[in-house]
Amino acid sequence: MMPRTLNKLKPLAVLSCLQKAIRRNEERLAMECAVELMSSSKNYFSMTMNRVRIILHEDLDCVNHPHLISGVELTLQQIEGIRHDPAKASKCRMLMGTIIRMMSRAPKSREGDHFHVAVGRPVINGVPPELPEWVFDKHTQEGKRQGRGLQHFRESSCMLIPPQSTKDDYEDEAFAIWGAEEKNEPMPFADRIVEHPKYEDELDLVED
Repeated sequence: MMPRTLNKLKPLAVLSCLQKAIRRNEERLAMECAVELMSSSKNYFSMTMNRVRIILHEDLDCVNHPHLISGVELTLQQIEGIRHDPAKASKCRMLMGTIIRMMSRAPKSREGDHFHVAVGRPVINGVPPELPEWVFDKHTQEGKRQGRGLQHFRESSCMLIPPQSTKDDYEDEAFAIWGAEEKNEPMPFADRIVEHPKYEDELDLVED
């Protein structure tokens, strides 16, 4: 049985309340639960830190607001750096308060939790991914068997959805180089290669 918290509460119930309070933007209650756990023991402190990381991806819209990940993680690292100093307990609570407010007020989404279950559970229970035809380009054995070359790679395998919003100034140049390599032809930049003269005695640049 897990020991009770500072104020004689069941720790897992407090931890659950922390997460559900953040979901509901109940930042005061969430902070109370975080402080209750952090002030109870080192293990419960660590448990709180770990749960915050889970809540971040289970309940917040991190895909459309990726700054939430760096904001929460960097603040957790600050806490980790000072948590073992009893004189810094107040600072730890202040930093955790920043995390609690940030997460409580953030745009929410349960998609992350639903996504890994809906997609991942079938796979680990024996349902393999169905590999589409566009996978098999010049970099795979099947693609090579079908004679797929650089043009197929450019038109199919390099397709971006949504498409790139700005012009790629280097695409044509890169594919010209790859094409020359594939055909074992001179490089497009061959006329710009500088031949350096060979010297019998190399300059010694090593200091005594």
